Amino acid sequence: MQGDFYWDRAVSYSTPRIEGVQGNFMYSLGRGRQRGDLAGSSVVFSRGLFAVSLAAQRVHVNDGIADPTDETTLQLGATYNFGFAKVFGQYTHIRDQGLDTRSKLATAGASVPLGPGSVLAQIARATSTGPAVDRRHTTTSLGYVYNYDSVTDFYLLGMDDRVRNQTRGLSYAVGARYQF
Repeated sequence: MQGDFYWDRAVSYSTPRIEGVQGNFMYSLGRGRQRGDLAGSSVVFSRGLFAVSLAAQRVHVNDGIADPTDETTLQLGATYNFGFAKVFGQYTHIRDQGLDTRSKLATAGASVPLGPGSVLAQIARATSTGPAVDRRHTTTSLGYVYNYDSVTDFYLLGMDDRVRNQTRGLSYAVGARYQF
């Protein structure tokens, strides 16, 4: 996804939150001498234990030298707290007209309290298709976060990463997080 880092020379506006609904809008002329523009918007609804968001962005950059970027992204996400578990999901659709590719990402996960911490689980599936690409990628993660005190967490996470026609990747992380 293009345009997910810096939006220089930008103006933005966020509406007041009314009945749990808030809108956000941003427009940028891009970085330095790049010719192009970036535009994004989102609508977020949050009430009680439920939240949903819809976001869209368009990135158009053409400096006449490098390959032009002309990409549109739509994202839909939701979360709900059932009490015994928090669940979430997200769907992303990216269309890059410059490279003639389409990418899709779907992910779902949960956080379930267990003892003094939480079990975390997530699965994601991404696909990209176009004249020069046909990629399928699935990632599954499982972990535990132990809440030591109000500012310190310890965690253990494992991930199984699979890309079609490539070697399977397994990884893990062990660590501590201190919030200040």
